[in-house]
Amino acid sequence: MSAIYEKEMRLYFVTPQGYVFLAAFWSLSSYFFYLYNLRAGSTDFRALFDMLFTIVLFLLPLLTMRSFSEERRQRSDVLSLTAPVTTGDIVLGKYLAALTLYAAGMAVTPLLALYTSFRGPVDGGLLALHFGGLFMLGAALIAVGILISSLTESQIIAAVSTLAASLALMLLDTLIPSLRQPWLVAAARRLSFRMNFQSFTLGVLNFPDVFYFASVAVLFLLFTTLVLDGRRWHRRRALASRALKVAVPVLAVLLFFSLQLTVTRASEHLNLSRDLTETRAFKLSQETKEALTELEEEVSIYVLAREDSWLSQSDYNAQVVYIMREMAKANRGIMLEFIDYTRHPDFTARFPDAEPKLGDIIVVSGERYEWVETEQLFTYERRADNRPAIAQSKAEAVLLQAIGRVLQKEDKTVVFLHGHGEMRYEGFEKLLKEQGYQVLRMNPSLNALPDDADIIVSLAPMIDYEEALIESLDRHLKDRPARSLLYFADLTQQGMPNWDQYLGFWGISVGEGSVFETDESRVLQYQPFYPMADLMEIEGVTQGLRDDRPVIMPLSRPLFTHFEYKNQYAVSPYLMFGPKAGVKPQDAPENFDASMATMQGPFPAAILSSYDADGTGQRDFLKDRHLIVFSSVRALDAIFLESGAFRNSDAILQLLHAVTGGKNWLMPAAKSLGGHSLLIGRSEADRFGTLTSFGIPLIWLVAGFLIWQKRRRAV
Repeated sequence: MSAIYEKEMRLYFVTPQGYVFLAAFWSLSSYFFYLYNLRAGSTDFRALFDMLFTIVLFLLPLLTMRSFSEERRQRSDVLSLTAPVTTGDIVLGKYLAALTLYAAGMAVTPLLALYTSFRGPVDGGLLALHFGGLFMLGAALIAVGILISSLTESQIIAAVSTLAASLALMLLDTLIPSLRQPWLVAAARRLSFRMNFQSFTLGVLNFPDVFYFASVAVLFLLFTTLVLDGRRWHRRRALASRALKVAVPVLAVLLFFSLQLTVTRASEHLNLSRDLTETRAFKLSQETKEALTELEEEVSIYVLAREDSWLSQSDYNAQVVYIMREMAKANRGIMLEFIDYTRHPDFTARFPDAEPKLGDIIVVSGERYEWVETEQLFTYERRADNRPAIAQSKAEAVLLQAIGRVLQKEDKTVVFLHGHGEMRYEGFEKLLKEQGYQVLRMNPSLNALPDDADIIVSLAPMIDYEEALIESLDRHLKDRPARSLLYFADLTQQGMPNWDQYLGFWGISVGEGSVFETDESRVLQYQPFYPMADLMEIEGVTQGLRDDRPVIMPLSRPLFTHFEYKNQYAVSPYLMFGPKAGVKPQDAPENFDASMATMQGPFPAAILSSYDADGTGQRDFLKDRHLIVFSSVRALDAIFLESGAFRNSDAILQLLHAVTGGKNWLMPAAKSLGGHSLLIGRSEADRFGTLTSFGIPLIWLVAGFLIWQKRRRAV
């Protein structure tokens, strides 16, 4: 085999073929790297490798077309077929030589990644999987090309036929819309090169996909060996039986399909995939897995789309599918099904209040259902052309909340107060609605609080509450167990003696001045008045909040506790500023610095005070009444509630669920599939792009031309 391998490698480089292939591969790879990475300023290689998938389909036929066809045309194949080597050695030697040259062409991609790593962080695991997927794709296509080359004497026919076969294998999944039988749909999806390659570009090492490409290569190499065996003179008698000639490839195909089915079925029950992305975007968080494992009721997730069309729309759509599959694996009571509602319009008739559109998701349990629109699964940003583009996926959080809502036995009611200059944060109201709370707004001076109001929210009132109103709020709060009042302070508030006195009864006071932080590792983007706060351990509340995302309390007022337990009131800090925090007084001079602070940390950023109506001395969330004070209403800004980078929403919701006795559905962080910013100037990008796209490929072409000319003169 080594002799065949060396001969083939020599032939690639004593003719222009190898040089042309390398030049074309390097030039196209470098050009699209320049376009998708350098010009775009991104370290995300997904777009590049998506394009390389297509490039490989068109270039590899040029690499394999002469493997056997040229020898047949010149009648020199007799030398190989009569040589003292096995047919398998001949096929494998030619195959490995083509694969080596292909790998040499691919070598440009890690070099480009190495250059990128000096300008920005690169996701190494994802890049390795990109490279491995492209190699597996090439390994399979080369085997296909070598088989076709062995069937014809014409290199042109071999190249065109290989391209046609490759395109057919790539586009096999496009037949799915016209297929009616489920097993045919599954077969087309399983055998499509594009569908199997997708996991590599996404960053998921999926064993069935690796096995598929490897088995395709083995199958076509076996076919090539059988073709050559049929032409070897000393094998004619062995293969004289026509039945045997047919039986061997048929058995090989049957074994191939059987193994594909076995591996696919095994992957449905075993963990045969690994998420290699930096953010682990295609796996559930441990908290989500634990929450889903505890479910006892059955839940159905319906996607109003064909699976193949949904997957092909974008990488983010594919990520949503992976998340839903992971949820179904986490609990067998969760069922996932894709519904082509254009073929089954009667399905959506079960939900008369909904307006279905392609891609919507319905989460159902019993008679309750939640309708999730596709747009709710993502966060968006504006591109340079002012068009919206997906920035992050929050599918895990949105779907987990939808499951929680359909399983919720009774809805809790939240009343937002207004009429005293309270601020309004619609994002906070939306967040509570997504958690299954009924949200109302009312002026308590004009209307009595509804009897079913479980939580009252006051967002930084600018006008002091009247004593009669405070007494009414207090009566409502203490009338029934598990009722809570949530209060957010703000720097712009002026004196509120009535309200301050009421907070004092609960063991809490709100100070004057603004909180700052001198530890640069505990502030947001070097802004001292945007400090981080730490969650304190409170039994029954903070369990499960284990990630490292910060809670940001911007433009805060200092809070104080007067006691730990007194007159049936139990007071506990819930969030704490750090030991290097301080307070800048309202009348601070212009030259104020940290040494002039009126207070030094640590001190509370949020406080929970519980009224023990039974006088047991033990905090019982389902029996006690609660007053919760946060030092800053700005903690409800959209950037802190909606961004997956911060834990503000989790910290607030965790506490609300605890005091209301609701199910604690955490908010998993939103995940981005994009890379990091690439720090490179336009001129440097242009120079590097020109060198790699034109300069180096030109060297390959010149070298190939000179060697070819030298060989011609020698002949």
